[in-house]
Amino acid sequence: DRGEAAELREAQSRALSLPATGMAVTLDIGDPKDIHPRDKRTVGNRLARQALVIAYGRNDADAQGPVYAGRDVQDGRVRIRFDHVGRGLSPTKGSVDGFVVAGADRRFFVADAVVEGNEVVVSSPKVPQPVAVRYGWSAAPRATLFGTNTDGSLLPAAPFRTDDWVRPADGWPPPRDSGATAYLSADPAMRPLFNGHDLSGWTNINCAPGTFTVQDGMIHCTGVPTGLLRTDRMYENYELELEWRHLSEQGNAGLFIWSDALTAPGQPFSRAVEVQVMVGAEGDWYTSDGDVFPIHGATMTPENGRGGSRAFPTEKRMKPSPEWNHYLVTCNNGDVSLAVNGKVVTRGRNASPRKGYICLESEGTPIDFRNIRIKELPPASPALAPELVATTDEGFRTIYTGVDLSGWKAGPEQVGHWQPADWVLRYDGAGADLWTDRSYRDFQMIVDWRFTREPVETERPLIGSDGNEIQGSDGKTKTAKVADAGDSGIYLRGNSKSQVNIWCWPAGSGEVWGYRTDGNMPAAVRAAATPRERADNPPGQWNRFLITMKGDQLTVVLNGRTVIENAVLPGVPAEGPIGLQHHGDPIEFANIFVREIGG
Repeated sequence: DRGEAAELREAQSRALSLPATGMAVTLDIGDPKDIHPRDKRTVGNRLARQALVIAYGRNDADAQGPVYAGRDVQDGRVRIRFDHVGRGLSPTKGSVDGFVVAGADRRFFVADAVVEGNEVVVSSPKVPQPVAVRYGWSAAPRATLFGTNTDGSLLPAAPFRTDDWVRPADGWPPPRDSGATAYLSADPAMRPLFNGHDLSGWTNINCAPGTFTVQDGMIHCTGVPTGLLRTDRMYENYELELEWRHLSEQGNAGLFIWSDALTAPGQPFSRAVEVQVMVGAEGDWYTSDGDVFPIHGATMTPENGRGGSRAFPTEKRMKPSPEWNHYLVTCNNGDVSLAVNGKVVTRGRNASPRKGYICLESEGTPIDFRNIRIKELPPASPALAPELVATTDEGFRTIYTGVDLSGWKAGPEQVGHWQPADWVLRYDGAGADLWTDRSYRDFQMIVDWRFTREPVETERPLIGSDGNEIQGSDGKTKTAKVADAGDSGIYLRGNSKSQVNIWCWPAGSGEVWGYRTDGNMPAAVRAAATPRERADNPPGQWNRFLITMKGDQLTVVLNGRTVIENAVLPGVPAEGPIGLQHHGDPIEFANIFVREIGG
């Protein structure tokens, strides 16, 4: 939305210039995802009251909420007048959100708006000579100003603007503010986790270089690809505050606490407790008001749950896009609480892990973060058991951006066949091998993979622990039926002979075909190139390799089980690129990480 929704509401309100016309305002009962409110009964009641006044002449002061009537500008402040205030504006005094103000330069800033009687006084230190004021001027505004009916009930004020400026082609930019919400802590013990200038102290886990950048003192996230930015170090007990604003009417992101260093197998996210950062979407099992829940193997006991592990907020305090929201998250000995805009609304207990990294999540829509600050609290005594601590950073870094084939040699035989699909690298089986554009000597590699085509029941040879096919009494190779979905592999050091096989044979993936089947190799070499066991998940499910190539020795761990251990590969090149194999079958890869060993 570039401002069209606000102008649509304005166009609807212009119908009031026609004779015998009334308008119901539904900001307080509307659905951010649908122009048609779900609460039809309340809408009908409001329209019926106006029909009684217009058509039947009933004197009903409760038929219409406040409507903009005029303004006066004096001493840098704009005093807004309203018609149809009923018994008075609500709140009856104090500040109210949702107002922005601009000078002649047409740059809007979040305004300080104070109710004084039946008027609202609007100002901003950033706009010494105000020209224009807007209220509720966004895609899905939140009702904050009401008129009070005679029975004490409330009717929302209609959105309005005092200007008639033409919307820029690329839409109105989000309004600026003073750089902090009113909820930002004054505690001097709070120290910055983000310096406002660069991403020092933060590590990109699995995103593109441009996914998280620093702009105007904020961390800006494009939302693409899906992934994480995390702190360089772990934290245990602490108070963490940050401010964020979504730049889309419906926006999704997250704050992860007590996170592992890397993503979970077959997932773009890590094992952690997630604090939801979302606006404009509601469902039976989620809200946009500050849900807290464990993901991908983490655990937590929710307060105010609904039968699962998700903790639901007890109150709606979230502001819509593009307004800023403030979070204060307290993490202490496995318990977590979330305060949204100054009030605790969500709690969870007994989380595991309860020491780990802090992450910002990218999930499809642009978002800004700022004022990320932390106050550490005393650690547990005695110290936490190892199982309560997240996995640590071992130096793995992503070699796939999630948006393109940067870092890979992509020619005509690769482009269009190897397709970046967000956090997944998808291959259609019709191109050629894909190689990194740089070489590696000694390294460890993590890579997730899964076959995507429908498996076909196929007879495949049985392979013995010595690497030879098992022969029956009739001299024929023994076979077994398998669900075969394809073949692929990981090439090491630029050499197809040193291939970590991905297949569906009974022996299992991890096998090193070029060495196991080479009759010129010593028996010990061929046996070592044969998997100890079959550790593959069924076709269609994700698998994770941990490959270690050091000197001429190879170790392969598949789904947490060592299938190849210190296999010597005679003649393997000392250095070369890593390749993803083309074998004519579709396959998906994800979470491709490498860490170099040694100098």
